[in-house]
Amino acid sequence: MIPLGSNAAHKMILATLQTGHEFGPYEFSISEEQASTYKSTTSESFSVDIFEDDVHPLHIDALTLARLISHLRIVEERIETIHAGQQMTVHRTVHPNETVIAHPILKSNALRRGSRWASFQTSYMGTQGDTIAESVSTIILLPDSQPISR
Repeated sequence: MIPLGSNAAHKMILATLQTGHEFGPYEFSISEEQASTYKSTTSESFSVDIFEDDVHPLHIDALTLARLISHLRIVEERIETIHAGQQMTVHRTVHPNETVIAHPILKSNALRRGSRWASFQTSYMGTQGDTIAESVSTIILLPDSQPISR
């Protein structure tokens, strides 16, 4: 398993990647304590009861998006990054400590009015190959972003 916070991969420049570029797979699990903390600290209270004993689906999606951003070193290189959209279809719940395998693919990557818009389509699978969920996440890199001086 690649730790979610590590950047074991080489630096990638988002602007040079083609639609269809595959990342990962990212394999991870979420402990019961992490799942509980996520549910108690987010505004997902409207749906917490549905996932009372399970991991909230947006938690696995947030971890995967964080891994993608780390993989692309976006936060290390730029400050002005916006998470612009999220869609998710859930097929089954995830239990704490269950291994999840995320398969993100660059769905779109376009320059619009000087800003880079990138969408990532991710399939989430269990270790037996069963589908857990699918999601699409969109981020925007603003045109005024400057490299962080070190």
